[in-house]
Amino acid sequence: WLVTPQAAASRDSLARCAAIQAEALAKGPPPDVLLASSWGAAVALKLLADRAWTGPALLLCPGHRKLLGADDAEALVDAVAALPRKTLRHVKLLHGAADAVVPIADSRELARRARVPLVELPGGTHGLGAATADGTVAR
Repeated sequence: WLVTPQAAASRDSLARCAAIQAEALAKGPPPDVLLASSWGAAVALKLLADRAWTGPALLLCPGHRKLLGADDAEALVDAVAALPRKTLRHVKLLHGAADAVVPIADSRELARRARVPLVELPGGTHGLGAATADGTVAR
């Protein structure tokens, strides 16, 4: 089993980003919902896995598989999938079907394994700008 420097750096970066956000969440006041995209959504998954956040979360095009090493991404999905239903019922994924940066298959697999809803936006790209502009994200 070989850990590449890039995979190790990504794992360390994820842990540090999550620690910073967990500290901010602990200081409060808490947000109404955690909204995160791409790398930020990977950080949000780590916050959920670590139980630093148990409230509502809307994750846009989560980049966990794209940005982490395969083993680390798998461990993160396993940890999220093992969360109690009372936490996961407040989690929703949103992913553009035309995302050329993060494959929609990554969100489909996460949704299936964690038993969380996935909204696929036809024609939506990685930026999901139209989804925020037309109110889709707010729904």
